[in-house]
Order: sequence, then C-alpha cells, then structure tokens
Amino acid sequence: MAVVDVPKSGLADFVANLARRHNVRYVRSANDELADVATRLADDVVVTDETEDLIVELKRSHVIDSSTMVSILGNYFDEKKHVRSVQRL
Repeated sequence: MAVVDVPKSGLADFVANLARRHNVRYVRSANDELADVATRLADDVVVTDETEDLIVELKRSHVIDSSTMVSILGNYFDEKKHVRSVQRL
C-alpha cells in the first residue's frame, strides 16, 4: 500500500492521478448492486460520482488503506460542498 499525503483541495484531480498511476479503474461489483437495492428499500437516494467511485476502488485495490480512504472522502466532500475546516487552537 502506498503512503499517501492527502491534500485539502484539488481532490478530484488527486484521485484521478492516483488511480491512473496505479492503473485502477472503477468496476461496479455485486456489493454495489446490493447497496443500491438496500438504499432504495430504505426510501433513500444516494448517488455517487466518478471520484467517489474511484476512491472506493482505490481501497478495494489495496492502493490506499481505510483511514486514507476516509481522509480523502472527507476532504473531497468538504471541497465539493465548499466547507472550510476550522483551525483549532
């Protein structure tokens, strides 16, 4: 597994470049289908984008570990929603 320094911005490009360097492409799995069914049955709607799918595939492919995946997703969602992190003293 690669040690990854997770940036605070430019996450879509960062993820795409990381996937390209490791020759990783998102491939929909049976578990993805099951998750969609469970989500629909719960009367919920979850739509992932290409970057989110690639982040999951990077984890599945053992390019990143779970904590790195969470960091990347968190920073990506913050950036996507234009959230700035608050500095703590």
